[in-house]
Amino acid sequence: MDVFNVKSYGATGNGSTDDTGAVNAARNALVAAGGGVLYFPAGIYILSQSITIDMTGQKAVSIKGDGMEVSEIRFTDVDGFKATAGAGNYWLRAGGQQFAAFHASDLTLSTTSTSNTRHALWFDGGSLVGRPMPSPTISRVAFRGATTMEEGWWTGLVIQDASNSHVTDCEFIVCGEGKFKGRSIVYWTSASGKDATDHTITACNFVYGHTAVLATQYCEGIYMTNCSIVGVKYGVYWDCGENGAESLLAMNNCHINAAVRNILTRGVYDSSISNSLFYNFNSTAGNSNGSEDWIAIDMNRTGSTTITGNIIRGCGSAATSSYENGIVIQNANNADRGMTILGNTVEKIKNTGIWLQNNTSKIVLGPNAYAQCASPFINSGTGNRVLD
Repeated sequence: MDVFNVKSYGATGNGSTDDTGAVNAARNALVAAGGGVLYFPAGIYILSQSITIDMTGQKAVSIKGDGMEVSEIRFTDVDGFKATAGAGNYWLRAGGQQFAAFHASDLTLSTTSTSNTRHALWFDGGSLVGRPMPSPTISRVAFRGATTMEEGWWTGLVIQDASNSHVTDCEFIVCGEGKFKGRSIVYWTSASGKDATDHTITACNFVYGHTAVLATQYCEGIYMTNCSIVGVKYGVYWDCGENGAESLLAMNNCHINAAVRNILTRGVYDSSISNSLFYNFNSTAGNSNGSEDWIAIDMNRTGSTTITGNIIRGCGSAATSSYENGIVIQNANNADRGMTILGNTVEKIKNTGIWLQNNTSKIVLGPNAYAQCASPFINSGTGNRVLD
Protein backbone atom coordinates (compact mmCIF):
# COMPACT_ATOMS: atom_id res chain seq x y z
CA MET A 1 0.00 0.00 0.00
CA ASP A 2 1.06 3.58 -0.57
CA VAL A 3 2.40 5.31 2.56
CA PHE A 4 1.30 8.85 3.43
CA ASN A 5 3.74 10.21 6.01
CA VAL A 6 2.03 13.03 7.91
CA LYS A 7 5.39 14.82 8.25
CA SER A 8 5.61 15.01 4.48
CA TYR A 9 2.46 17.15 4.63
CA GLY A 10 3.77 19.53 7.29
CA ALA A 11 3.11 17.78 10.63
CA THR A 12 5.73 18.46 13.30
CA GLY A 13 5.00 15.89 16.02
CA ASN A 14 6.66 18.22 18.54
CA GLY A 15 3.92 18.01 21.19
CA SER A 16 2.95 21.69 21.00
CA THR A 17 2.11 22.63 17.39
CA ASP A 18 -1.42 21.92 16.15
CA ASP A 19 -0.88 19.34 13.39
CA THR A 20 -4.55 19.04 12.39
CA GLY A 21 -4.17 20.71 8.97
CA ALA A 22 -1.22 18.54 7.97
CA VAL A 23 -2.93 15.31 9.05
CA ASN A 24 -6.07 16.26 7.13
CA ALA A 25 -3.95 16.90 4.03
CA ALA A 26 -2.34 13.47 4.33
CA ARG A 27 -5.76 11.89 4.90
CA ASN A 28 -7.15 13.59 1.77
CA ALA A 29 -4.26 12.30 -0.31
CA LEU A 30 -4.82 8.77 0.99
CA VAL A 31 -8.52 8.84 0.13
CA ALA A 32 -7.82 10.25 -3.35
CA ALA A 33 -5.35 7.41 -3.97
CA GLY A 34 -7.94 4.75 -3.09
CA GLY A 35 -6.36 3.71 0.21
CA GLY A 36 -3.00 3.34 1.88
CA VAL A 37 -1.16 3.87 5.17
CA LEU A 38 -1.60 7.06 7.18
CA TYR A 39 1.79 7.01 8.90
CA PHE A 40 2.79 8.84 12.08
CA PRO A 41 6.54 8.66 12.77
CA ALA A 42 7.78 8.95 16.36
CA GLY A 43 6.49 12.09 18.06
CA ILE A 44 3.48 13.67 19.78
CA TYR A 45 0.91 15.04 17.34
CA ILE A 46 -1.62 17.57 18.64
CA LEU A 47 -4.99 17.39 16.86
CA SER A 48 -7.84 19.81 17.57
CA GLN A 49 -10.36 18.20 15.21
CA SER A 50 -11.68 14.68 14.75
CA ILE A 51 -10.26 12.84 11.72
CA THR A 52 -12.83 10.99 9.58
CA ILE A 53 -11.84 8.58 6.81
CA ASP A 54 -14.49 7.71 4.23
CA MET A 55 -13.68 4.17 3.12
CA THR A 56 -16.24 4.05 0.33
CA GLY A 57 -14.38 2.63 -2.66
CA GLN A 58 -11.15 2.17 -0.70
CA LYS A 59 -9.25 -1.10 -0.94
CA ALA A 60 -7.57 -0.85 2.46
CA VAL A 61 -6.78 1.84 5.00
CA SER A 62 -4.21 1.65 7.78
CA ILE A 63 -3.32 4.11 10.56
CA LYS A 64 0.18 3.27 11.75
CA GLY A 65 2.93 4.58 14.00
CA ASP A 66 6.32 3.44 15.25
CA GLY A 67 4.99 1.91 18.48
CA MET A 68 2.85 2.50 21.56
CA GLU A 69 4.23 5.47 23.52
CA VAL A 70 6.52 6.22 20.56
CA SER A 71 3.94 7.67 18.18
CA GLU A 72 1.30 9.50 20.21
CA ILE A 73 -1.71 11.21 18.64
CA ARG A 74 -3.04 13.61 21.27
CA PHE A 75 -6.56 14.92 20.67
CA THR A 76 -7.92 17.93 22.53
CA ASP A 77 -11.56 17.90 23.69
CA VAL A 78 -12.76 16.34 20.42
CA ASP A 79 -13.46 12.84 19.12
CA GLY A 80 -10.54 10.89 17.68
CA PHE A 81 -10.59 8.85 14.46
CA LYS A 82 -13.69 7.57 12.70
CA ALA A 83 -13.59 5.28 9.66
CA THR A 84 -16.87 4.89 7.78
CA ALA A 85 -17.83 2.63 4.90
CA GLY A 86 -20.49 3.03 2.24
CA ALA A 87 -23.10 0.53 1.08
CA GLY A 88 -22.06 -2.70 -0.58
CA ASN A 89 -22.36 -6.48 -0.41
CA TYR A 90 -19.06 -6.95 1.39
CA TRP A 91 -19.83 -10.39 2.76
CA LEU A 92 -20.52 -12.16 -0.52
CA ARG A 93 -18.33 -9.89 -2.68
CA ALA A 94 -20.88 -10.20 -5.49
CA GLY A 95 -19.55 -9.50 -8.95
CA GLY A 96 -15.96 -9.55 -7.76
CA GLN A 97 -16.47 -6.53 -5.51
CA GLN A 98 -13.56 -5.98 -3.12
CA PHE A 99 -14.04 -5.29 0.56
CA ALA A 100 -12.21 -2.50 2.33
CA ALA A 101 -10.03 -3.59 5.22
CA PHE A 102 -9.20 -1.27 8.11
CA HIS A 103 -6.14 -1.51 10.38
CA ALA A 104 -4.69 0.59 13.22
CA SER A 105 -1.41 -0.34 14.88
CA ASP A 106 1.61 0.82 16.89
CA LEU A 107 0.08 4.03 18.27
CA THR A 108 -1.06 5.78 21.39
CA LEU A 109 -4.39 7.58 21.10
CA SER A 110 -4.59 10.06 23.97
CA THR A 111 -6.97 12.85 24.93
CA THR A 112 -7.01 15.95 27.11
CA SER A 113 -10.81 15.65 27.45
CA THR A 114 -12.61 15.38 30.78
CA SER A 115 -16.08 15.76 29.21
CA ASN A 116 -17.21 12.09 29.32
CA THR A 117 -18.40 12.22 25.71
CA ARG A 118 -15.42 11.50 23.43
CA HIS A 119 -14.47 8.34 21.54
CA ALA A 120 -10.92 7.51 20.44
CA LEU A 121 -11.46 5.20 17.46
CA TRP A 122 -14.78 4.32 15.82
CA PHE A 123 -15.12 1.90 12.92
CA ASP A 124 -18.56 2.11 11.29
CA GLY A 125 -19.38 -0.48 8.64
CA GLY A 126 -22.19 1.76 7.41
CA SER A 127 -25.41 0.90 5.59
CA LEU A 128 -24.30 -2.39 4.08
CA VAL A 129 -26.16 -4.91 1.95
CA GLY A 130 -26.04 -8.52 3.08
CA ARG A 131 -23.49 -8.89 5.82
CA PRO A 132 -21.28 -6.28 7.49
CA MET A 133 -17.78 -5.38 6.37
CA PRO A 134 -15.21 -7.86 7.70
CA SER A 135 -11.89 -7.69 9.48
CA PRO A 136 -11.08 -4.39 11.17
CA THR A 137 -7.81 -5.11 13.01
CA ILE A 138 -6.47 -3.08 15.95
CA SER A 139 -3.01 -4.08 17.19
CA ARG A 140 -0.63 -2.56 19.74
CA VAL A 141 -2.67 0.58 20.34
CA ALA A 142 -2.89 2.36 23.70
CA PHE A 143 -6.02 4.33 24.66
CA ARG A 144 -5.52 6.76 27.57
CA GLY A 145 -5.63 10.29 28.94
CA ALA A 146 -2.89 12.60 27.78
CA THR A 147 -1.18 13.72 30.97
CA THR A 148 -3.42 13.10 34.02
CA MET A 149 -5.75 10.38 35.30
CA GLU A 150 -8.60 12.92 35.23
CA GLU A 151 -8.40 12.93 31.42
CA GLY A 152 -9.73 10.01 29.44
CA TRP A 153 -11.89 8.68 26.64
CA TRP A 154 -15.57 8.03 27.28
CA THR A 155 -15.24 5.19 24.75
CA GLY A 156 -11.92 3.80 23.61
CA LEU A 157 -12.86 1.62 20.62
CA VAL A 158 -16.23 1.22 18.87
CA ILE A 159 -16.74 -1.60 16.36
CA GLN A 160 -20.10 -1.01 14.64
CA ASP A 161 -21.72 -3.20 11.95
CA ALA A 162 -18.52 -5.14 11.32
CA SER A 163 -17.48 -8.78 11.31
CA ASN A 164 -14.29 -10.69 12.11
CA SER A 165 -12.68 -7.88 14.10
CA HIS A 166 -9.40 -8.50 15.89
CA VAL A 167 -8.08 -6.50 18.87
CA THR A 168 -4.61 -7.66 19.94
CA ASP A 169 -1.97 -6.46 22.41
CA CYS A 170 -3.80 -3.22 23.20
CA GLU A 171 -3.95 -1.21 26.42
CA PHE A 172 -7.01 0.67 27.68
CA ILE A 173 -6.89 3.19 30.53
CA VAL A 174 -10.06 5.21 30.03
CA CYS A 175 -10.19 6.92 33.45
CA GLY A 176 -8.56 7.17 36.85
CA GLU A 177 -8.76 4.68 39.70
CA GLY A 178 -12.16 4.28 41.36
CA LYS A 179 -14.00 6.66 39.00
CA PHE A 180 -15.90 3.91 37.17
CA LYS A 181 -16.57 5.93 34.01
CA GLY A 182 -16.01 5.16 30.35
CA ARG A 183 -16.11 2.00 28.20
CA SER A 184 -12.99 0.47 26.65
CA ILE A 185 -14.51 -1.58 23.77
CA VAL A 186 -18.07 -1.37 22.45
CA TYR A 187 -19.49 -3.84 19.92
CA TRP A 188 -22.63 -2.42 18.41
CA THR A 189 -24.78 -3.69 15.55
CA SER A 190 -27.54 -1.37 14.42
CA ALA A 191 -30.11 -3.86 13.09
CA SER A 192 -30.89 -7.50 12.47
CA GLY A 193 -29.39 -8.70 9.20
CA LYS A 194 -26.12 -6.97 10.02
CA ASP A 195 -25.28 -9.51 12.70
CA ALA A 196 -21.64 -8.92 13.60
CA THR A 197 -19.79 -12.21 13.95
CA ASP A 198 -16.58 -13.43 15.50
CA HIS A 199 -14.82 -10.68 17.41
CA THR A 200 -11.52 -11.63 19.05
CA ILE A 201 -9.75 -9.84 21.93
CA THR A 202 -6.29 -11.25 22.65
CA ALA A 203 -3.58 -10.29 25.16
CA CYS A 204 -5.13 -6.90 26.02
CA ASN A 205 -4.94 -4.98 29.31
CA PHE A 206 -7.87 -2.98 30.67
CA VAL A 207 -7.26 -0.70 33.66
CA TYR A 208 -10.11 1.22 35.35
CA GLY A 209 -13.37 2.44 33.81
CA HIS A 210 -17.05 1.57 34.01
CA THR A 211 -17.10 -1.33 31.52
CA ALA A 212 -14.21 -3.06 29.78
CA VAL A 213 -16.21 -4.81 27.02
CA LEU A 214 -19.80 -3.82 26.17
CA ALA A 215 -21.86 -5.68 23.56
CA THR A 216 -25.44 -5.35 22.38
CA GLN A 217 -28.07 -7.29 20.46
CA TYR A 218 -27.18 -8.66 16.98
CA CYS A 219 -23.56 -9.27 17.95
CA GLU A 220 -22.51 -12.90 17.71
CA GLY A 221 -19.28 -14.45 18.95
CA ILE A 222 -16.83 -12.70 21.29
CA TYR A 223 -13.59 -14.54 22.02
CA MET A 224 -11.37 -13.28 24.86
CA THR A 225 -8.01 -14.92 25.56
CA ASN A 226 -5.12 -13.98 27.86
CA CYS A 227 -6.62 -10.64 28.88
CA SER A 228 -6.41 -8.71 32.15
CA ILE A 229 -9.23 -6.43 33.37
CA VAL A 230 -8.60 -4.57 36.64
CA GLY A 231 -10.45 -1.89 38.57
CA VAL A 232 -13.69 -1.72 36.57
CA LYS A 233 -17.35 -1.81 37.54
CA TYR A 234 -18.23 -4.37 34.84
CA GLY A 235 -15.78 -6.64 33.05
CA VAL A 236 -17.91 -8.00 30.18
CA TYR A 237 -21.47 -6.63 29.85
CA TRP A 238 -23.45 -8.23 27.01
CA ASP A 239 -27.18 -7.51 26.99
CA CYS A 240 -29.18 -8.77 24.00
CA GLY A 241 -32.37 -7.01 25.03
CA GLU A 242 -35.57 -8.35 26.53
CA ASN A 243 -36.23 -10.88 23.76
CA GLY A 244 -32.88 -11.06 21.98
CA ALA A 245 -30.72 -14.18 21.77
CA GLU A 246 -27.14 -14.42 20.51
CA SER A 247 -24.35 -16.98 20.70
CA LEU A 248 -20.91 -17.50 22.13
CA LEU A 249 -18.96 -15.70 24.75
CA ALA A 250 -15.71 -17.68 24.82
CA MET A 251 -13.31 -16.65 27.60
CA ASN A 252 -10.11 -18.47 28.49
CA ASN A 253 -7.06 -17.62 30.65
CA CYS A 254 -8.31 -14.18 31.69
CA HIS A 255 -8.21 -12.18 34.92
CA ILE A 256 -11.10 -9.86 35.82
CA ASN A 257 -11.18 -7.71 38.96
CA ALA A 258 -14.57 -5.92 39.01
CA ALA A 259 -16.72 -4.09 41.54
CA VAL A 260 -20.23 -5.15 40.42
CA ARG A 261 -20.13 -7.87 37.72
CA ASN A 262 -17.10 -9.59 36.27
CA ILE A 263 -19.32 -11.11 33.57
CA LEU A 264 -22.96 -10.18 32.94
CA THR A 265 -24.91 -11.68 30.04
CA ARG A 266 -28.57 -11.45 29.06
CA GLY A 267 -29.73 -13.75 26.25
CA VAL A 268 -26.29 -15.16 25.37
CA TYR A 269 -26.15 -18.91 24.64
CA ASP A 270 -23.53 -21.46 23.50
CA SER A 271 -20.74 -20.07 25.67
CA SER A 272 -17.58 -21.28 27.38
CA ILE A 273 -15.91 -19.61 30.37
CA SER A 274 -12.79 -21.44 31.50
CA ASN A 275 -9.47 -21.26 33.34
CA SER A 276 -9.94 -17.65 34.44
CA LEU A 277 -9.62 -15.71 37.68
CA PHE A 278 -12.45 -13.50 38.99
CA TYR A 279 -11.99 -11.11 41.95
CA ASN A 280 -14.25 -8.69 43.78
CA PHE A 281 -12.73 -5.20 43.45
CA ASN A 282 -13.64 -4.13 46.96
CA SER A 283 -12.96 -1.47 49.57
CA THR A 284 -10.29 -3.63 51.18
CA ALA A 285 -8.10 -2.29 48.36
CA GLY A 286 -9.44 1.26 48.83
CA ASN A 287 -12.10 0.92 46.16
CA SER A 288 -15.73 0.79 47.28
CA ASN A 289 -18.63 -0.37 45.14
CA GLY A 290 -20.98 1.09 47.74
CA SER A 291 -24.14 -0.90 48.36
CA GLU A 292 -24.26 -2.48 44.88
CA ASP A 293 -24.20 -6.26 44.94
CA TRP A 294 -21.33 -8.24 43.43
CA ILE A 295 -21.63 -11.35 41.27
CA ALA A 296 -18.64 -12.81 39.47
CA ILE A 297 -20.64 -14.55 36.70
CA ASP A 298 -24.26 -13.43 36.25
CA MET A 299 -26.08 -15.15 33.37
CA ASN A 300 -29.77 -14.63 32.59
CA ARG A 301 -31.46 -16.49 29.70
CA THR A 302 -28.66 -18.85 28.79
CA GLY A 303 -28.00 -22.46 27.84
CA SER A 304 -25.56 -24.79 26.06
CA THR A 305 -22.87 -23.24 28.21
CA THR A 306 -19.92 -24.54 30.23
CA ILE A 307 -18.26 -22.79 33.18
CA THR A 308 -15.18 -24.81 34.11
CA GLY A 309 -11.83 -24.54 35.84
CA ASN A 310 -12.19 -20.97 37.14
CA ILE A 311 -11.15 -19.41 40.45
CA ILE A 312 -13.75 -17.08 41.96
CA ARG A 313 -12.76 -15.09 45.04
CA GLY A 314 -14.90 -12.61 46.91
CA CYS A 315 -14.23 -10.54 50.02
CA GLY A 316 -16.42 -12.47 52.44
CA SER A 317 -17.18 -10.57 55.63
CA ALA A 318 -15.08 -7.62 54.38
CA ALA A 319 -17.37 -7.04 51.39
CA THR A 320 -19.03 -3.60 51.36
CA SER A 321 -21.74 -4.74 48.94
CA SER A 322 -25.22 -5.62 50.19
CA TYR A 323 -24.65 -9.17 49.02
CA GLU A 324 -21.96 -11.12 47.24
CA ASN A 325 -22.41 -14.27 45.13
CA GLY A 326 -20.04 -16.26 42.95
CA ILE A 327 -22.11 -17.63 40.05
CA VAL A 328 -25.81 -16.89 39.52
CA ILE A 329 -27.83 -18.55 36.73
CA GLN A 330 -31.34 -17.23 36.00
CA ASN A 331 -34.03 -18.23 33.48
CA ALA A 332 -32.12 -21.15 32.01
CA ASN A 333 -35.14 -23.42 31.59
CA ASN A 334 -33.55 -25.42 28.79
CA ALA A 335 -36.00 -27.63 26.93
CA ASP A 336 -33.36 -28.73 24.40
CA ARG A 337 -30.12 -27.37 25.90
CA GLY A 338 -27.83 -28.38 28.70
CA MET A 339 -25.33 -26.57 30.89
CA THR A 340 -22.31 -27.62 32.95
CA ILE A 341 -20.67 -25.89 35.93
CA LEU A 342 -17.77 -27.93 37.27
CA GLY A 343 -14.18 -27.87 38.43
CA ASN A 344 -14.40 -24.30 39.74
CA THR A 345 -12.89 -23.07 43.01
CA VAL A 346 -15.17 -20.61 44.84
CA GLU A 347 -13.75 -18.84 47.89
CA LYS A 348 -14.61 -16.15 50.49
CA ILE A 349 -18.17 -15.47 49.33
CA LYS A 350 -20.34 -13.43 51.69
CA ASN A 351 -23.56 -15.14 50.56
CA THR A 352 -23.82 -17.99 48.01
CA GLY A 353 -21.02 -19.60 46.03
CA ILE A 354 -23.19 -20.90 43.14
CA TRP A 355 -26.93 -20.23 42.88
CA LEU A 356 -29.20 -21.93 40.35
CA GLN A 357 -32.32 -19.82 40.63
CA ASN A 358 -35.95 -20.60 39.82
CA ASN A 359 -36.71 -21.51 36.22
CA THR A 360 -33.43 -23.35 35.66
CA SER A 361 -33.18 -26.94 34.47
CA LYS A 362 -30.82 -29.46 32.86
CA ILE A 363 -27.77 -27.96 34.56
CA VAL A 364 -25.04 -30.27 35.84
CA LEU A 365 -23.49 -28.68 38.92
CA GLY A 366 -20.26 -30.09 40.21
CA PRO A 367 -18.06 -31.23 41.48
CA ASN A 368 -16.71 -27.79 42.50
CA ALA A 369 -14.54 -26.75 45.44
CA TYR A 370 -15.81 -24.27 48.05
CA ALA A 371 -14.03 -22.48 50.90
CA GLN A 372 -15.31 -19.80 53.31
CA CYS A 373 -18.67 -19.44 51.56
CA ALA A 374 -21.67 -18.65 53.78
CA SER A 375 -23.65 -21.03 51.56
CA PRO A 376 -21.68 -23.12 49.06
CA PHE A 377 -24.58 -23.62 46.62
CA ILE A 378 -28.33 -23.28 46.26
CA ASN A 379 -30.37 -25.22 43.71
CA SER A 380 -33.79 -23.58 43.33
CA GLY A 381 -34.42 -25.04 39.88
CA THR A 382 -36.00 -28.31 38.77
CA GLY A 383 -34.34 -31.10 36.83
CA ASN A 384 -30.80 -29.95 37.63
CA ARG A 385 -28.20 -32.56 38.56
CA VAL A 386 -26.19 -31.55 41.62
CA LEU A 387 -22.94 -33.44 42.29
CA ASP A 388 -21.49 -31.02 44.88
